[in-house]
Amino acid sequence: MHARVVTAAGSLFVSVFLLLPAGAAAQTGSIAGQVADETGGVLPGVTVEASSPALIEGVRNAVTDGAGQYTLEALRPGVYTVTFTLPGFSTFVREGIEITTGFAANVDATMTVGAVEETVTVSGASPIIDVQNVVHQENISNETLDVLPTGRTYWGYAALTVGAQTDVLGGGQDVGGSVGDTWGTVVIHGSSTYDGEVKWDGMSVTASVTAGGGTGKLFFANQAAVEEVVMGTGGMDAEVGFGAVSMNFIPKEGGNAFSWYGIVNGTNENMQNLNWDADLGRRGLDERQVRGIRKTWDFGLGVGGPIVRDRLWFYTAHRWWGTQNYTTASFRNTAPRISYGAASYEPDFDQPTDQENTTRDNNVRLTWQASERNKVTVSHHNQSHCLCQFWAVFGVVDYNASMDYDYADIGNTQATWTMPASNRLLFEAGVSYTRPAGSPIPQPEVSADDIAVLLLSPSFINVNAQAFSPSTPAIYGTDNNFPNLTLRGSMSYVTGSHNFKVGFTRTHLEENHPRSFIQNSLAYWFFAPGVPFRVTQYGTPRNSFQEANLLGIYAQDQWTIDRLTLNLGVRYDHLNGYVPAQSHPASRFVPAFAIDRIPNLPDYHDVNPRLGAAYDLFGNGRTALKWNLGRYVNAIGTNIAQISNPMEAIQTASNRSWGDANGDLHPNCDFDNFAANGECGAIVNPEFGTPVQVVRAREDVVTGWNNRRANWQNSVAVQHELTDGLSVEVAWFRRSNVNFLLLDNLNIGPEHFSEFSITAPTDPELGPVSGQRLDGLYTITPEGAALGTDYLVVPSDEYGDTWEVFNGIDVTFNGRLPNGINLGGGVATGAVEISECFVVDNPTQARPGYCNYSPGWGDGTQFKLNGSVPLPYDVDFSFVFQSIPGVHRLSNYTPGADPAERAAIEAQIGHPMVDQEEIQLFPSGIGYYGGRPSASLSYLGFSFLDNSTQFEPQLNQLDVRFTKVLEFGGGRIRANFDIFNLFNANDATRVNDNYSYGGTYPQVVAIMNGRLFKFGATLDW
Repeated sequence: MHARVVTAAGSLFVSVFLLLPAGAAAQTGSIAGQVADETGGVLPGVTVEASSPALIEGVRNAVTDGAGQYTLEALRPGVYTVTFTLPGFSTFVREGIEITTGFAANVDATMTVGAVEETVTVSGASPIIDVQNVVHQENISNETLDVLPTGRTYWGYAALTVGAQTDVLGGGQDVGGSVGDTWGTVVIHGSSTYDGEVKWDGMSVTASVTAGGGTGKLFFANQAAVEEVVMGTGGMDAEVGFGAVSMNFIPKEGGNAFSWYGIVNGTNENMQNLNWDADLGRRGLDERQVRGIRKTWDFGLGVGGPIVRDRLWFYTAHRWWGTQNYTTASFRNTAPRISYGAASYEPDFDQPTDQENTTRDNNVRLTWQASERNKVTVSHHNQSHCLCQFWAVFGVVDYNASMDYDYADIGNTQATWTMPASNRLLFEAGVSYTRPAGSPIPQPEVSADDIAVLLLSPSFINVNAQAFSPSTPAIYGTDNNFPNLTLRGSMSYVTGSHNFKVGFTRTHLEENHPRSFIQNSLAYWFFAPGVPFRVTQYGTPRNSFQEANLLGIYAQDQWTIDRLTLNLGVRYDHLNGYVPAQSHPASRFVPAFAIDRIPNLPDYHDVNPRLGAAYDLFGNGRTALKWNLGRYVNAIGTNIAQISNPMEAIQTASNRSWGDANGDLHPNCDFDNFAANGECGAIVNPEFGTPVQVVRAREDVVTGWNNRRANWQNSVAVQHELTDGLSVEVAWFRRSNVNFLLLDNLNIGPEHFSEFSITAPTDPELGPVSGQRLDGLYTITPEGAALGTDYLVVPSDEYGDTWEVFNGIDVTFNGRLPNGINLGGGVATGAVEISECFVVDNPTQARPGYCNYSPGWGDGTQFKLNGSVPLPYDVDFSFVFQSIPGVHRLSNYTPGADPAERAAIEAQIGHPMVDQEEIQLFPSGIGYYGGRPSASLSYLGFSFLDNSTQFEPQLNQLDVRFTKVLEFGGGRIRANFDIFNLFNANDATRVNDNYSYGGTYPQVVAIMNGRLFKFGATLDW
């Protein structure tokens, strides 16, 4: 009888397992195969042992079943030796089996008759084709990141993953770490930017902010503590809830021998070439705005080893990394200051400002073999992150209008328990608590009396203090926090031919959104310096608080029948969100307000099948045919609760006209009096300062079975081992999204709009549209605008067909070739087709080219290649090449902006055009329901061009590294010299595609950084 877990932690996990259904996400790999004798007859009852320094218990056991099949589960990444023993047969040993997370290595054995003492040892190439699992993923080891010239960030991982594309906050292409770890997401095969998940040791560390999905990254990976990064890209089994990119970081665990690991690298502006040219100047990018990197740095140290050999290990890692970039449109303001700051912007081009993105992480992990069968791990991270001098408006920004998103208290605490109760029965459980908390704060130069100034000419400029959107989460001096508590547990029954697993994951999310960003709750607007015209009053600060519970229960069954392995799974997902009772104190323009608890926002139940099959085509483990079909829900988190929260419905802004009669640049009026007085007109929004629920949803939209936004995925692939260590895969992927939503303004319909035509501007950038007559445009009537808004979220299929489908093909290869050469990469091509061509309110929605999106496959093609080659004198050469699609470009236009055009339109329709500021605009946040915001727009705006055809040129980037390898007494130093963006490309990474008469279109706002030289080193000992 083996001892049971005797610690409090072990008791906790046993209790969790008994009280809740079981489940876990795979953080390990496996070894599986068949044992036969020399005649081909299968051998049941063979004892199979896998041993590796990666296992604290040293050995994991299994026994072959009646079909001679065996499976060894829960193997940590590492190199294994597999031993087969059976009385009457010689012992068979297979060495050098490399295991990565989620990979099932096929290791067959042929045993000969003889004494057990006789041993046959085989040291062949490690298997590289998984003939059992159908999951598509990219495994990136820490050693790979040491060898290749790429960043140790989300964007660096994407550079090594064929088909992956990045969507970084503010736009940007990482060049030598220039982007740093920041908000954004990685997408693949048509996945949504609001979907996906980030995990540490298989448990979610994603914050419930920006849909709670792929962009909710407020915990950043300390790569000095990481053994392997697993990028799940498709075909995920029932253990995984979401179908977009899933990043899982597998931590290091120490070992029976002490080890050291170190990172040091950096660069600065003196080692970067500028890449501005005259063409960029023609497209609106001033040479003085192209500054690039100021500096980057990455310092890390990890150490691990035994506290008690074979019993208790530790690993601790400490890292400080970040980047400072000169902003392309922000300089110190030298304009004269008056009582509220500055009323104009006079940039000092000799004082460019920079944006700093810096992270620190200190952590420790303990691995305890509590008994022969019970293993417990406990870890804790203390992390800080600052996106400093951050600005989030388009256009030009005074440095003083930036702020520091300072998350100085990010914590993550985890514990796991593993118990192989027998060689067939495995229990696992875990708990994780992540709490990102921070305080966006203004710059020190901003005084308490400063007021935001917005200057429209010569270009949109934000002066003095931040002022951009009432929905942006930021309050000076007050914490934002987004706690995430995740539990998991599972039970696996493994026979060899039949492997069954049941489990659960449960996550509790909280979202505390204090919101404010405007000094004195005011902003002054100027057409040009000295020409004021408007004041905006803000109802801030205000708070909103919401919570959500996510439960996933799954069963996964894997059957191996001869050469065919069936992966049959089903998952139940439940999402329940709610708004707790809360109150809001009175602020300058908004009275106190309180609400009661609001339940079931939403209350979704979904049943999601996961089916797959893998076939070992020739029976030798070198060629596999794979197919999978699965349904996946989209990540939503607390966001439906958030945008349904009455606190979010408080009308937080209203404009009022300002005529500066005495020319003193001060609005001489009583802001507490909302009627016209002094130099100010009446407030435009009569509901300012009051809660108005601008978004409602029908009950069947937010409750019920299989009503949640979801997607179906299907893939067919063939994997083949060309030669030892070199494999190729050809795969077709299809993603079809379902359960689309739209907004219907119940107060108006198509009859409240007037049709008109305009003549497009004569501009070669507009292609065949240039100078042509455009029909089928509509503007709302004054009577329609006077009816106000009553928005209801409804299923889009009640109005017309909506679809969003991705089809694509990836061709990838990966290999370890003779003489130490490594290669990886491939080609990915495909396209998303979107259609929502029907009318709800505004008939403009149904214009061809405006309501559909259907680019060619060539527009979405990318090619990626990476590799390393040993050179003489212990020098290595490595490279990473990316050729990825350019920025998608629109031609957004609002008719009537030009006075002559406005007059012509009004002559056609017979009534004045309604200004956008005089009507209720489309509420922000509806996309977080998981549906594309379709139709129902009561304002006028469209794109001149077919939305699906306009792209910037393909972006090409080549990064190279030369490494000198120095070995000493069991240790190794790699001294690196890197050249990023070797050819000094200057492709646009962000454009302003709003069209205006006389303006630059499309204006380049940002480009990739120029050629960059970088020095660094890593230590392994």
